Amino acid sequence: MHRRSLAAVVAAAALPWPGALAQGLPDRPIRLVVPFGAGGATDIISRLLADRMSTILGQRVVVENRQGAAGNIGAEAVARAAPDGTTLLMASNNILAVNPFVFANMPLDPQRDLRPVALVAALAGMVAGSPNLAATNIQELIALARQRPGDLTYASAGVGSTSHMQGELFQMLTGVQLTHVPYRAAAPAMADLSSGRVQLVFDVVPTLMPHVQAGRLRALAMASERSPLMPDLPTMAEQGVAGYDTRGWFGIMAPAATPDAVVATLHAAVERALAEPELVAAFAAQGGEPLRGSVADFAALAERDRERWRQVVRHANITPQ
Repeated sequence: MHRRSLAAVVAAAALPWPGALAQGLPDRPIRLVVPFGAGGATDIISRLLADRMSTILGQRVVVENRQGAAGNIGAEAVARAAPDGTTLLMASNNILAVNPFVFANMPLDPQRDLRPVALVAALAGMVAGSPNLAATNIQELIALARQRPGDLTYASAGVGSTSHMQGELFQMLTGVQLTHVPYRAAAPAMADLSSGRVQLVFDVVPTLMPHVQAGRLRALAMASERSPLMPDLPTMAEQGVAGYDTRGWFGIMAPAATPDAVVATLHAAVERALAEPELVAAFAAQGGEPLRGSVADFAALAERDRERWRQVVRHANITPQ
C-alpha cells in the first residue's frame, strides 16, 4: 500500500469542512470506477455513496462499471489515470490482498500504483448449502466432509475469487477436503446449487441472501458475526470454527501520485457521508455496514489481509494463472 505522507493526509482530513473544497480538486465530474458488474452489492453501495459525495463536494461523482479479470481491469484503468482526484477506484479486498498471489501477470501492483483514500464498507460472509445437503449446521458439515473426503463440492466465481478463497480458508481451518468448482457466472452456479449438483457456497450475505430467502439455498453459518438480516443464524466461531473472518470489504483508492491535499478532501467527503444515518440504513439494506477509519487504518487493514490470504494461497497450493 502507498504509505507516503500518511500523517499529513490524516491531519489534512481533520480540517473544518468548508475549507476542503479549496484543496485542489479540479472543477469537473469525478469518475468512481467499480471494477465489477452493475447491480451487485458493491455497485449499489458505490452509487449510494457517489450520490452523497456529489452533494458534499458540490461536483458530480459518476459511477462507471469496468468489470473483468477479478477487478484488475478497472484497477489498472484507475492506476493509469491522471492523479488529480477525478478518477477513483472502489477497490475490493480481493484486488488488494488476493489477486497479486493468484494472477501470474498482474497488470498493476496495487501497493505501488494506487494509494488509499477512504474505507467505505464491509459485507458479512455466509456459508450456505444446497437444499438437499445432508447437513444443517457447520459441525454436521465437517462430519460429513470427513466421512467423504473430496466428495463435497463448492461453487465459486473463479480461481482467486472471494468465494474460492473463503472455501480454501474453511478447509485450512477445519482440515476437511472439499472439491472446488469454479464458474464463469453466478446464474449457472446458483442453478447447480439449487439442484444439488454442487453442495456448498461460501460468499457474502448480499449475494446469497435472496437465494436463502427463496429456498434455493440453506444457510449454515455467518462468517464472523451475526447479521441483523438473519439474527438467528450462528457464526462459525459459535459452531466451533475459530478464525474464520471472511468479511468482504472495500474502499476508495486513487492513482499513486495523487496529492495529499486531494486525498484529504476526498477522505473527508467520504467520512462525512458515512456518518449520515440515512446512508447507514441504505447500506444495511444491502447487507453492508460503514467501515470508517483513517487512511492509515485502510493501509493497515489491507496489509493484514494480504498476509492472511498469502498464507491461504500457499496452504492451498494455488498456482498463479
